[in-house]
Amino acid sequence: MRTIVLVLTLTFSAIYCSEKETRIVGGEELDDISNYLFVVALVNKQGGFACGGTLIDSRHIITAAHCLKGTGKVVVGSNDLISNGKNYSVKDFISHPNYTRLPSPANDIAVMILSEDVSEVTEFPKRATAELNDYDTHCKALGKGSSSFPGKPSRKLKLGFVKPIPHSKCQDEWKKFSSDFAVAEKTICTFSDDAAVCMGDSGSPLLCNEEVTGVVSYLRPCGIGIPDVFTQVYFFNDWIDSVIKDN
Repeated sequence: MRTIVLVLTLTFSAIYCSEKETRIVGGEELDDISNYLFVVALVNKQGGFACGGTLIDSRHIITAAHCLKGTGKVVVGSNDLISNGKNYSVKDFISHPNYTRLPSPANDIAVMILSEDVSEVTEFPKRATAELNDYDTHCKALGKGSSSFPGKPSRKLKLGFVKPIPHSKCQDEWKKFSSDFAVAEKTICTFSDDAAVCMGDSGSPLLCNEEVTGVVSYLRPCGIGIPDVFTQVYFFNDWIDSVIKDN
Protein backbone atom coordinates (compact mmCIF):
# COMPACT_ATOMS: atom_id res chain seq x y z
CA MET A 1 0.00 0.00 0.00
CA ARG A 2 1.14 3.52 -0.69
CA THR A 3 2.18 5.75 2.15
CA ILE A 4 -0.53 8.35 2.76
CA VAL A 5 -2.47 10.07 5.48
CA LEU A 6 -6.20 10.63 5.41
CA VAL A 7 -6.79 14.33 5.64
CA LEU A 8 -9.47 16.65 7.01
CA THR A 9 -10.21 20.35 7.13
CA LEU A 10 -11.16 21.15 10.69
CA THR A 11 -10.96 24.64 12.15
CA PHE A 12 -11.17 23.26 15.67
CA SER A 13 -8.15 21.01 15.22
CA ALA A 14 -5.94 23.94 14.26
CA ILE A 15 -5.81 24.71 17.97
CA TYR A 16 -3.80 21.54 18.41
CA CYS A 17 -1.41 21.78 15.46
CA SER A 18 2.25 22.40 15.08
CA GLU A 19 4.40 21.84 12.01
CA LYS A 20 6.69 19.53 13.99
CA GLU A 21 3.82 17.13 14.65
CA THR A 22 3.47 15.74 11.13
CA ARG A 23 3.83 12.04 10.56
CA ILE A 24 3.18 10.03 7.41
CA VAL A 25 0.97 7.01 8.05
CA GLY A 26 -0.14 4.17 5.83
CA GLY A 27 -3.21 3.76 3.73
CA GLU A 28 -4.31 3.31 0.16
CA GLU A 29 -4.91 5.79 -2.64
CA LEU A 30 -7.82 4.53 -4.73
CA ASP A 31 -7.68 4.50 -8.51
CA ASP A 32 -11.15 2.97 -8.74
CA ILE A 33 -13.82 4.68 -6.63
CA SER A 34 -16.81 2.83 -8.09
CA ASN A 35 -17.55 1.23 -4.70
CA TYR A 36 -17.36 4.59 -2.93
CA LEU A 37 -19.24 7.00 -5.16
CA PHE A 38 -21.32 7.94 -2.14
CA VAL A 39 -18.30 9.78 -0.68
CA VAL A 40 -18.66 13.36 -1.92
CA ALA A 41 -16.67 16.58 -1.77
CA LEU A 42 -18.03 19.78 -0.24
CA VAL A 43 -16.89 22.96 -1.96
CA ASN A 44 -16.73 26.34 -0.24
CA LYS A 45 -18.12 29.54 -1.73
CA GLN A 46 -14.64 30.51 -2.90
CA GLY A 47 -14.53 27.36 -5.05
CA GLY A 48 -12.08 25.35 -2.96
CA PHE A 49 -12.31 21.88 -1.40
CA ALA A 50 -13.74 22.13 2.10
CA CYS A 51 -14.87 18.80 3.58
CA GLY A 52 -16.19 15.36 2.83
CA GLY A 53 -19.67 13.94 3.14
CA THR A 54 -21.70 10.77 2.62
CA LEU A 55 -24.73 10.39 0.38
CA ILE A 56 -27.28 8.31 2.26
CA ASP A 57 -29.88 8.59 -0.50
CA SER A 58 -30.19 10.45 -3.79
CA ARG A 59 -30.91 13.80 -2.14
CA HIS A 60 -29.40 13.80 1.38
CA ILE A 61 -25.82 13.95 2.67
CA ILE A 62 -24.54 13.54 6.21
CA THR A 63 -21.44 15.46 7.18
CA ALA A 64 -19.97 17.29 10.17
CA ALA A 65 -21.86 20.31 11.48
CA HIS A 66 -18.66 22.35 11.57
CA CYS A 67 -18.29 21.87 7.79
CA LEU A 68 -21.45 23.70 6.79
CA LYS A 69 -20.39 27.31 7.16
CA GLY A 70 -19.62 28.65 3.72
CA THR A 71 -20.43 25.48 1.77
CA GLY A 72 -21.47 26.43 -1.74
CA LYS A 73 -21.91 23.17 -3.63
CA VAL A 74 -21.25 19.43 -3.65
CA VAL A 75 -19.20 17.46 -6.18
CA VAL A 76 -20.17 13.84 -6.87
CA GLY A 77 -18.17 11.21 -8.76
CA SER A 78 -14.80 12.93 -8.86
CA ASN A 79 -11.49 11.20 -8.17
CA ASP A 80 -9.61 14.37 -9.04
CA LEU A 81 -10.42 16.36 -5.88
CA ILE A 82 -13.30 18.53 -7.12
CA SER A 83 -12.66 18.24 -10.88
CA ASN A 84 -14.30 15.92 -13.42
CA GLY A 85 -17.34 15.26 -11.25
CA LYS A 86 -20.87 16.62 -11.36
CA ASN A 87 -21.71 19.71 -9.34
CA TYR A 88 -24.89 19.89 -7.27
CA SER A 89 -26.26 22.94 -5.55
CA VAL A 90 -27.30 22.83 -1.91
CA LYS A 91 -30.92 23.54 -1.09
CA ASP A 92 -30.45 23.54 2.67
CA PHE A 93 -28.11 22.33 5.39
CA ILE A 94 -29.29 21.52 8.87
CA SER A 95 -26.93 21.17 11.80
CA HIS A 96 -27.94 19.13 14.80
CA PRO A 97 -29.73 21.48 17.22
CA ASN A 98 -27.41 20.49 20.08
CA TYR A 99 -24.17 20.91 18.16
CA THR A 100 -21.52 22.68 20.21
CA ARG A 101 -17.93 23.47 19.29
CA LEU A 102 -16.50 24.38 22.69
CA PRO A 103 -15.21 23.32 25.15
CA SER A 104 -15.08 20.20 22.95
CA PRO A 105 -17.15 19.36 19.86
CA ALA A 106 -20.36 17.47 20.58
CA ASN A 107 -23.24 16.37 18.32
CA ASP A 108 -21.05 17.36 15.38
CA ILE A 109 -23.33 16.13 12.61
CA ALA A 110 -25.49 17.73 9.93
CA VAL A 111 -27.72 16.86 7.00
CA MET A 112 -27.34 18.58 3.64
CA ILE A 113 -30.25 18.62 1.22
CA LEU A 114 -29.44 18.87 -2.48
CA SER A 115 -31.54 20.82 -4.95
CA GLU A 116 -31.96 17.78 -7.21
CA ASP A 117 -31.51 14.02 -7.09
CA VAL A 118 -28.04 12.65 -7.74
CA SER A 119 -27.95 10.57 -10.92
CA GLU A 120 -24.40 9.14 -10.66
CA VAL A 121 -25.02 7.05 -7.54
CA THR A 122 -27.58 4.26 -7.38
CA GLU A 123 -26.38 2.33 -4.31
CA PHE A 124 -26.10 3.98 -0.93
CA PRO A 125 -24.51 2.66 2.26
CA LYS A 126 -26.62 1.65 5.22
CA ARG A 127 -26.36 3.56 8.45
CA ALA A 128 -25.32 1.66 11.56
CA THR A 129 -28.34 0.46 13.53
CA ALA A 130 -26.53 -0.34 16.76
CA GLU A 131 -23.90 1.25 18.95
CA LEU A 132 -20.41 0.12 18.03
CA ASN A 133 -18.81 -1.81 20.86
CA ASP A 134 -16.79 -4.42 18.98
CA TYR A 135 -13.24 -3.20 19.35
CA ASP A 136 -11.76 -6.07 17.37
CA THR A 137 -13.36 -4.95 14.13
CA HIS A 138 -11.40 -3.11 11.46
CA CYS A 139 -13.13 -0.06 10.02
CA LYS A 140 -12.48 1.99 6.90
CA ALA A 141 -11.79 5.71 7.07
CA LEU A 142 -12.31 7.45 3.74
CA GLY A 143 -11.40 10.93 2.60
CA LYS A 144 -9.22 13.23 0.53
CA GLY A 145 -6.25 15.25 1.68
CA SER A 146 -2.51 15.78 1.85
CA SER A 147 0.05 13.24 3.00
CA SER A 148 1.32 15.58 5.69
CA PHE A 149 0.35 18.62 7.72
CA PRO A 150 0.59 21.28 6.49
CA GLY A 151 -0.08 20.17 2.95
CA LYS A 152 -2.44 20.27 0.01
CA PRO A 153 -5.49 17.99 -0.28
CA SER A 154 -5.05 14.78 -2.24
CA ARG A 155 -6.69 14.62 -5.62
CA LYS A 156 -7.67 10.96 -5.18
CA LEU A 157 -9.88 9.36 -2.58
CA LYS A 158 -7.94 7.58 0.16
CA LEU A 159 -8.82 4.63 2.34
CA GLY A 160 -7.21 3.60 5.61
CA PHE A 161 -8.00 0.72 7.96
CA VAL A 162 -8.42 1.82 11.56
CA LYS A 163 -9.61 0.19 14.80
CA PRO A 164 -12.14 1.63 17.23
CA ILE A 165 -11.09 1.96 20.85
CA PRO A 166 -13.18 2.29 24.03
CA HIS A 167 -14.29 5.78 24.98
CA SER A 168 -12.43 5.56 28.30
CA LYS A 169 -9.16 4.79 26.55
CA CYS A 170 -9.74 7.63 24.08
CA GLN A 171 -10.38 10.02 26.95
CA ASP A 172 -7.18 8.92 28.71
CA GLU A 173 -5.13 9.52 25.56
CA TRP A 174 -6.59 13.00 25.01
CA LYS A 175 -5.95 13.90 28.65
CA LYS A 176 -2.26 13.25 28.04
CA PHE A 177 -2.43 16.20 25.67
CA SER A 178 -4.80 18.35 27.71
CA SER A 179 -5.75 17.32 31.25
CA ASP A 180 -9.11 19.11 31.22
CA PHE A 181 -10.22 18.04 27.71
CA ALA A 182 -13.36 15.89 27.62
CA VAL A 183 -14.18 13.69 24.63
CA ALA A 184 -17.94 13.97 24.10
CA GLU A 185 -20.29 11.02 24.40
CA LYS A 186 -21.93 9.65 21.23
CA THR A 187 -18.55 9.53 19.52
CA ILE A 188 -16.24 6.80 18.24
CA CYS A 189 -12.49 7.05 18.60
CA THR A 190 -10.09 5.17 16.35
CA PHE A 191 -6.40 4.53 16.38
CA SER A 192 -4.06 2.67 14.07
CA ASP A 193 -0.35 2.48 13.41
CA ASP A 194 -1.20 2.28 9.72
CA ALA A 195 -3.62 5.14 9.04
CA ALA A 196 -5.00 8.35 10.52
CA VAL A 197 -7.20 11.25 9.52
CA CYS A 198 -5.76 14.74 9.16
CA MET A 199 -6.60 18.14 7.70
CA GLY A 200 -9.12 17.75 4.86
CA ASP A 201 -11.42 14.86 5.86
CA SER A 202 -13.92 16.53 8.18
CA GLY A 203 -17.38 15.15 7.54
CA SER A 204 -16.08 12.07 5.73
CA PRO A 205 -17.33 8.60 6.67
CA LEU A 206 -16.09 5.84 8.91
CA LEU A 207 -17.37 2.50 7.63
CA CYS A 208 -17.55 -0.42 10.04
CA ASN A 209 -19.01 -3.67 8.71
CA GLU A 210 -19.64 -1.65 5.52
CA GLU A 211 -22.12 0.60 7.36
CA VAL A 212 -21.77 4.34 7.89
CA THR A 213 -20.81 4.28 11.55
CA GLY A 214 -19.02 7.57 12.06
CA VAL A 215 -18.49 11.07 10.69
CA VAL A 216 -15.05 12.65 11.06
CA SER A 217 -15.29 15.31 13.76
CA TYR A 218 -11.86 16.24 15.11
CA LEU A 219 -8.29 15.13 15.73
CA ARG A 220 -4.86 16.27 16.71
CA PRO A 221 -3.05 16.16 13.36
CA CYS A 222 -1.70 14.13 12.01
CA GLY A 223 -1.19 10.52 13.04
CA ILE A 224 0.92 11.47 16.05
CA GLY A 225 -0.56 9.02 18.52
CA ILE A 226 -3.72 10.79 19.68
CA PRO A 227 -6.95 8.97 18.67
CA ASP A 228 -9.15 10.43 15.95
CA VAL A 229 -12.73 11.27 16.97
CA PHE A 230 -15.86 10.59 14.91
CA THR A 231 -19.49 11.41 15.64
CA GLN A 232 -21.28 8.06 16.07
CA VAL A 233 -24.11 7.97 13.54
CA TYR A 234 -26.27 5.42 15.36
CA PHE A 235 -27.22 7.89 18.08
CA PHE A 236 -28.52 10.37 15.51
CA ASN A 237 -30.54 8.09 13.23
CA ASP A 238 -33.91 9.28 14.54
CA TRP A 239 -32.90 12.91 14.05
CA ILE A 240 -31.58 12.20 10.54
CA ASP A 241 -34.83 10.41 9.64
CA SER A 242 -36.87 13.35 10.91
CA VAL A 243 -34.88 15.80 8.79
CA ILE A 244 -35.35 13.62 5.70
CA LYS A 245 -39.08 13.29 6.37
CA ASP A 246 -39.48 17.06 6.71
CA ASN A 247 -37.40 17.82 3.63
